[in-house]
Amino acid sequence: MFRSFQTRIRGNQPVLERYAAVMSRAEHKIFALLQAGRQWKGDIHTTLYPDFGISATHLDMVYRQLLARLQSLREIGLRHIREWELRFAITRRSLGRMKQALQKQASAIAKLVAEDVELTLKIQGLKRALGNARHVALRIRPLKTLLDASYRKRRLLARMRVGRRKLLRGLHYGQRKEQRLRHRIARERAKLERPSLCFGTRKAFRACFLRQGAIGGATRWRELREGRFTLEGDSVRESGNPFARLKPHADGTFDLELRLPYALRELAEVCCTVKNSRQYIVRFRGLRFQHGQRDLEQALAGHRPITITFMKDTTSWRLIASFRQDIPEVQTLPRAGAIGVDFNASHAAAVFIDAAGNPGRTFSAPASTRGMSANQSTDLIKKSAARLIAEAKAARLPVVIEQLDFSYRRVVAEHWRGPAYMRALYRLPYAKFREAMLSAAARNGVRLFQVASHNSSRSGHQRFARRYGLSIHHAAAVVIARRAMIKSEQRSLLPGSYPGKVSQWHPTATREERKACTGKPGGSIDRIDSGGAAGAQSVGGRSPTRRAHRLDSG
Repeated sequence: MFRSFQTRIRGNQPVLERYAAVMSRAEHKIFALLQAGRQWKGDIHTTLYPDFGISATHLDMVYRQLLARLQSLREIGLRHIREWELRFAITRRSLGRMKQALQKQASAIAKLVAEDVELTLKIQGLKRALGNARHVALRIRPLKTLLDASYRKRRLLARMRVGRRKLLRGLHYGQRKEQRLRHRIARERAKLERPSLCFGTRKAFRACFLRQGAIGGATRWRELREGRFTLEGDSVRESGNPFARLKPHADGTFDLELRLPYALRELAEVCCTVKNSRQYIVRFRGLRFQHGQRDLEQALAGHRPITITFMKDTTSWRLIASFRQDIPEVQTLPRAGAIGVDFNASHAAAVFIDAAGNPGRTFSAPASTRGMSANQSTDLIKKSAARLIAEAKAARLPVVIEQLDFSYRRVVAEHWRGPAYMRALYRLPYAKFREAMLSAAARNGVRLFQVASHNSSRSGHQRFARRYGLSIHHAAAVVIARRAMIKSEQRSLLPGSYPGKVSQWHPTATREERKACTGKPGGSIDRIDSGGAAGAQSVGGRSPTRRAHRLDSG
């Protein structure tokens, strides 16, 4: 697994700014050559060296990093195409249903119009006959009946025409959406064949040039484009990197020895000759890593390749050291039990399960990130995952989590569940939680299992909630852990019930016990539960049939 630790280089650093500018311009030039149809061969090194004054090793690094960025763009593009194709298919089905409804309404409206014309002719005939009749009172009643029928049909006709206008409006917007999606898919497929890359991100470009009241312009844009460069590690070289060497000290600090290219030789502090090669060096002393100091020292002692990344932000330059670390041996006992974790919008519910599949101690870790920034939510999720893994490591038990995929559900939610439900799905930080759990488990030697999440809350509510006095989330965690342990999960249904109704009672509960609790001989909770769907739970001590919709992972 890869580990990354960072520290800061305080103060103004013109050496790093010049270094980043040279590497950034070389990356732009290589990308332009690739877009022009050139292939990466040795003649490009010879062509670019007089322009930038950097070695062939630097150019190879830039080329590999550029390929990685292009591959990342390709994967993102393919993901967008899959999502848009799904949206396109759903939109086409919706348009088909609208067209069928319009055809039915057209035939129904035509039928109502014909009936109304027929009624109008009858009413006119009765009115003419009414003027010549002797007994007017006897002929008024059928006229009133026809007038009432004509009024009702005209009101129905007006409502149907209003509904038809709404359907036509929906059909129009649906067709526009279909055209937009078709255009997006075609444009993204064209990008896959000839990718485009905005150095410094499009968001920063708009902020510097296109946004009203933009400050900085070209100067700020150039700083953003040239605010990062990476020096890849090499296990053959000293300290695991040929151009950036970290040297530890006994007091816990590190010295960084940065080797400059020939183009920046005037900025060097030390010049020396090593194996008939002139080297220009700059040193940064007293660097201290807040985390991972021991791991970094072990990587340096083991001659592991260490990749050094320099990144400039609004405060100063950051130094990020990345290296590959061996995964420790698994320390958990496979047959002693497990810890089931049910992830929800507000917290992660965990339950200890013994070897027989019975629940024990329960606890929860916070997971509500609403109103937090990206860094704050990531920190909260990582701390919660670290606590869960620490509990598992202390008990020497494996951890079981759900395997959720909201890609399809987010697309469907836009059409069927409304924007509020879709926003709730996008706010659910399950991807961060899963990555944090995988990383923490790998670091601590804890085995992590992932199981399907379908019907976990429903099955747990029915089988374990009342029996063991658990909340619905902890009961779902019991089901999740038992699935990894391959335990029975057969649900008991009351006579006359069906899978859509989840009984809150244990099968052995008597009629008198149910009546004493609710005042009714029976009771049930309607719950929509399919791993991430909205559900219902009795709240506030009221009748269990009262609904309270919320977001739930199981």
